[in-house]
Amino acid sequence: MIRPLAVAPLLALALAACSDPPSSLRPDATPLACASATVHARYRVDGVTLARTSATAKRDGFDVIGDDGIPDNQLGQVFETVVGQFGSAWDPTPVTAAALAAGVDWEIETETCADTGETRVRMGSGAGLPPRAGGTQAGETITAAHGCAEVPVGAITGGADAGWVTANELAVALTIGDQELTGTVGFALDESTAQTTFAVAFAPFLTQEEALPSWHATLQGAFDPNDDGTVSPTELEASTLFQSITAPDSHLQPLPPELPRCPTASTAWLSFGVAIHAVAESPR
Repeated sequence: MIRPLAVAPLLALALAACSDPPSSLRPDATPLACASATVHARYRVDGVTLARTSATAKRDGFDVIGDDGIPDNQLGQVFETVVGQFGSAWDPTPVTAAALAAGVDWEIETETCADTGETRVRMGSGAGLPPRAGGTQAGETITAAHGCAEVPVGAITGGADAGWVTANELAVALTIGDQELTGTVGFALDESTAQTTFAVAFAPFLTQEEALPSWHATLQGAFDPNDDGTVSPTELEASTLFQSITAPDSHLQPLPPELPRCPTASTAWLSFGVAIHAVAESPR
């Protein structure tokens, strides 16, 4: 049975907010130093899985902010909490898969030194080249951090549009398989972008649930103050509860001007980690 909306657990997420110092480590500030030619590979993301339990939210998180050893996944915790309230009624995975299959071209490109395993990882649409994350490839495992990324957050959250945004502090833990790539990716979204994108994706679902007698009073009181039967993205984003659970957990200060940066002046961010599956494509 679907439980009434529990406000306390949702509000508790806001208590995890913190102010961590930014990393100034931008691996793409210097080129790869390879003694031999680099190896290029390109993959297209065709599946995304959001956290549905607290354990998977932690598993999918990365220490993207602060280098304190603690996984950061504020939005992953929001999703697993929503699943805890609404159960299987909330599952954007099929919508996301359909969007990726229909032409949302989300790519992962790697460039690796054949002699040392030093790696750069780019994540984005077919256009543009944001500063890449840097790390290593050891056998079939790729780990990298401190990059930028273009991310279709709208598609990931089950929205009607791809919702491409620029994310900060890209981190990846990926395994190379037979013509595929699996693993987790993490990044930080600026506060305004994260809140607006999630509100657009989630408001139609809340409208659907508000029509149920068991949910009407609770959802109307929290997210539909004019009681017109529709939870609009604007109403959702303006609600105290929504603002509480999507409060930023990271605060990045501007990076030194000599280092590559993500093109945004925001200093308030929400961490987000997801599991992905990608298929190999021919390098350009």
